[in-house]
Amino acid sequence: MVHLVYCDDKSKELSKILDGSKTMIIIGAVGRKIPHSRIFKDEILYFMEKGTKKINAKAIVTRCSEFC
Repeated sequence: MVHLVYCDDKSKELSKILDGSKTMIIIGAVGRKIPHSRIFKDEILYFMEKGTKKINAKAIVTRCSEFC
């Protein structure tokens, strides 16, 4: 499956991921529901900054952890 990840432009999330100072994205949800579909190893993530219509980066998932 292919996933689209919206990064916060104000905190420069995407820039931090690309320069290596940030290595993961944490998604929170109220209750025990997953906010979107599950993500698995080897799936593709496309990254874009909120407020833009341009995909800025592409990545392949190497590891995904789910905590309840």
